[in-house]
Amino acid sequence: MRAHRGFTLIELIITLLVAIVLLSIAIPNFSSLIKDNRITTQVNTLVRALQLARSTAIKRGQRVVVCRSSNSTSASPSCDTGSGSWTEGWVVFVDCNNDAQVSTGVNCDGTGTQNEPIIDRGPPAPQAITLAATGSTTDYVSYSGSGFPRLTSGQPQNGAIDFCDDRKTNNNSSPPTLWRVLSISQTGSLSTETKGGIACP
Repeated sequence: MRAHRGFTLIELIITLLVAIVLLSIAIPNFSSLIKDNRITTQVNTLVRALQLARSTAIKRGQRVVVCRSSNSTSASPSCDTGSGSWTEGWVVFVDCNNDAQVSTGVNCDGTGTQNEPIIDRGPPAPQAITLAATGSTTDYVSYSGSGFPRLTSGQPQNGAIDFCDDRKTNNNSSPPTLWRVLSISQTGSLSTETKGGIACP
């Protein structure tokens, strides 16, 4: 009768050491993948909001604004100016009086006073993700009835929004830190780009 032979203590220790080494390699990569996916989701959410704003502006022939808002989920959201950032959320609305603010008691369609219609809302970004705007998109992106980004002054609008996370200052990490840039052109087109090798703004 053949005797059954199990693992020796040495074999078990070697197996555990190999497993530990493999896990130490895999876990950081998996964590980085999760963070990359979170940033991608956040970029896509804002892209959809901007596309909705532009298509609605063209359809209605009216200015539609996407503004950053620290109370986007409240019953009466408002646009932020000055302090704050896009990280806190945003609101998409029909800007009937062309002031890039969510207004009440305005005449949007000639039928009497009403509140400016809220089309969409973006909640605050997930923890550790930050959004930083450059160019003329610091406070809002505004589409005229023709679908072109225009400031309330009528001047063309363009800029970019950087999407970063808590890896933004660790560019010697492995894998290297990557961050996303959403660019808005003067024609209204949107483009996204992945950057790395330098500190995220």
